[in-house]
Amino acid sequence: MRHYIVVRFNLPWKKESDSDSWILNRIRLFNAYLLNTLGRQKNKNFVLDLCINKNTSDKFLSKLKQDLDNKNLNYRFLKFGSMKDFKDNLSINYKVGDILTRIDSDDIVSSDYVESIQSFYKKNKGKGICYDYLNIGYLDVVSKDWVTAVYKATSMFLTIEFNGKHTPYSCSHDLIRKLGFSVYKDGAKNVCCVCHGTNLANDLVRAKKRFSYDKSIDYYSWLKG
Repeated sequence: MRHYIVVRFNLPWKKESDSDSWILNRIRLFNAYLLNTLGRQKNKNFVLDLCINKNTSDKFLSKLKQDLDNKNLNYRFLKFGSMKDFKDNLSINYKVGDILTRIDSDDIVSSDYVESIQSFYKKNKGKGICYDYLNIGYLDVVSKDWVTAVYKATSMFLTIEFNGKHTPYSCSHDLIRKLGFSVYKDGAKNVCCVCHGTNLANDLVRAKKRFSYDKSIDYYSWLKG
């Protein structure tokens, strides 16, 4: 069983993603949230694939490499020249039956995150699965006490069994169902999406409202693990 956690890091999808300040801030967010929690996984049988702009400076790649090595993770840098290049050629890096997990570089996962996905996969292997969590949370790190600012929101697509063609980035989130995957939901509380600055989650943007704080919810007990 091969499990790849695929992260779109600084691909050229926004003009500002080419700037040094944007990349430095993205590395800071990555270290504080996703990398920090991936380093605490109970099951480390996975490969982290960072999808990056092929023109990324060596100084930033060296920084990322150092941070990843400090967490003792298996990882690869997958380089692409454009978003079209990324969408057209990402699939050549995988084989049928691989587990592909899509997550953002600034999200947070529970310590059982990888184990939960792989356990589900073993029970449903060969079904062309689309693994969909029900209870995604949102953290607003603008608040002083960001740990307790959790908002329970709707489901978000995260994982598929690779079918030889389509990756989790072939279609955005829940729209992946249009590609013919069978959808399974388990309600696991394994992921929190971090909202920072003007970066709001899609579900909240569509609802045309900003979420409210709930100081009574503890982040660590809310996430499984």
